[in-house]
Amino acid sequence: MKNKIKNKMSAMFQKESFWAWVFVLPAFLGTLIFIIVPIFASFGLSFVDWNLISKPKIVGLENYTGLFNDPVFYQVLWNTLYYALITAIFSIILPLILAVALNGKIKGSGFFKTAY
Repeated sequence: MKNKIKNKMSAMFQKESFWAWVFVLPAFLGTLIFIIVPIFASFGLSFVDWNLISKPKIVGLENYTGLFNDPVFYQVLWNTLYYALITAIFSIILPLILAVALNGKIKGSGFFKTAY
């Protein structure tokens, strides 16, 4: 009797597992095709010099040494970090401060809680 129940549960689990894979597979394939494969392709292409007309020429780490010796790279890096910091402040810290303020007893906080 116990074995019969176990087999029934196993069959039910396999059926649920199949449908779980059916729903997860499109997201997995999309992530694989549009995120994972381009990351590895970009990494591989970073070791070659290729203008899409001639054959690719393997240059190894030459692209990276050229990058770190370029003074414009450091300005671009600083601008990117500055932009990321400002964006983080306005998208995370400022709303958190507003949420804490609205959680208290402030006149008009009910309106903002309802509106947002």
